[in-house]
Parts: sequence; structure tokens; C-alpha cells
Amino acid sequence: MVNLLIEYCAFTICVAAVYIRCILAAKILGGGVSMAFNRYIAVWIAAGLVCLAVTAAAQSGDKYKARLSAVPSLSSRGAGIAVTADSVKGAEGTAMATLGGKKLTVSGSFEKFASPATEANLFMGPAMGARNYPGTALFKLTLVKAADGKSGTFSGMFDLSAEQVDALKKGKMYLQVHSEGSPTGHVVGWLARDTGK
Repeated sequence: MVNLLIEYCAFTICVAAVYIRCILAAKILGGGVSMAFNRYIAVWIAAGLVCLAVTAAAQSGDKYKARLSAVPSLSSRGAGIAVTADSVKGAEGTAMATLGGKKLTVSGSFEKFASPATEANLFMGPAMGARNYPGTALFKLTLVKAADGKSGTFSGMFDLSAEQVDALKKGKMYLQVHSEGSPTGHVVGWLARDTGK
């Protein structure tokens, strides 16, 4: 939705630029500009300003960030988890998130996977640093992979419940990107408030 607003703002700015050129051309050629045309363009400019205000408000929420690192090696037959250190070695990534009201916008990237990525999800754990097993995802992120699938980006926009907003503020929300070689998670990172440091 934010991308759509940005595109609309760009369109509005282009329309305003065309309007200004038309006025300049009319003045140079000695002609006038009709009142109806002036009103039409004024409406477009006002809509563009509203669009800019909405976009600025969406980007002015609480900021969070996460550093994604390889999941720890783990073997649990009961939970169906088998992650060897070699299957995730060197993998990393980063993520940024903005919370505006109850709307959470997330984006990030990952790289150096040993096997192609399969999905990216947002989870809620019992505490920062503690994953939830078996790990039912709260939200699925849109995953865009490079040709080999071992690097790429993820993004998503979600409406959180009051409980989820509270969990985010307490550092309990985490991101996880899964892969063919590590289907229970290849990299993981907890969202923490971005203090600008």
C-alpha cells in the first residue's frame, strides 16, 4: 500500500509539473488559462499533498530492526528438528520494521544461504531470544529470491492485534527465513526498537 501511495504522489507531482509548464506557455504566448482548468489542477495538487501527508505518517511510526543470523544447530526428534551447523553456516540478513498504530510494515534481505530459500515468516516467541516450537507463523512474508535462491528480499504489511503489538514492543517478535536444507529455519532475528545506534 505504501508503494501505491508513493507512485500516486509521483504521478501527482508530474501532473503539477505539466500544469506549471502549461501556465508558462500560455503566458509566453499571451493566452490565458481557464478557471475550470485551474480548479481541476488545484484538486490534483491538493490530493497530492494529502497523499504526501499520509505517506509521511505511515513512515513516522515506531522503528524496529533485526540482524538475522544462522539458527543454532539443533536436533530434536520429538519436535522434528534437525539443523546441522554446516547446513546454515555463514548465512545472514537484516530487517527493518515500522509500526504505525497497529499496522506493521516489514522489509529485509538475506544472503549466503547454503540452499535455496523457501519462505519467510514472522513469529511470536515467549521472550526475546526464545523461538516458539513447533513455530506456527503469525504472518507469511513475500519472498523474492535471486536466481540461485540463496539470497533475496522479503516484505510484508500486517494488522496486529493489541497482544501482538505488546509482544513486538517487548521484543518477542522474530523473523525467520527457511530453506530447502533447513526447513525449520535458516536464519532468525528478533525485532528490537531502533534507537539509531
